[in-house]
Amino acid sequence: MSGDVVVLDFPFSDFQHAKRRPALVLHVFRTDVFIAQITSRAYRDEYSVPLDSQDFLEGGLQLSSLIRADFLITCAQSLVLYKVGRVHDKKLCEVINVTCAMLRGEA
Repeated sequence: MSGDVVVLDFPFSDFQHAKRRPALVLHVFRTDVFIAQITSRAYRDEYSVPLDSQDFLEGGLQLSSLIRADFLITCAQSLVLYKVGRVHDKKLCEVINVTCAMLRGEA
């Protein structure tokens, strides 16, 4: 499941509201998934990783997007609505490396 692009009702940071959107599964912990938000909005910063059709091993998204390596949540796998694709291992590793850099405070 790591590397899968899934769709779920992703919570806003206030946890009062949510929006249905894609996310990249970074890791699976028993019955939970650790995921990074994906957006098609032009939100480009040092922790945004581009996601295009060639990054997919299977499936895909309609629009070129950005994986937000700084917008992460852990949630129950049961909250995942469906899978839309799977990225190449190289893309998954890139996102994990950017996430680690963010956690270390590196730009």
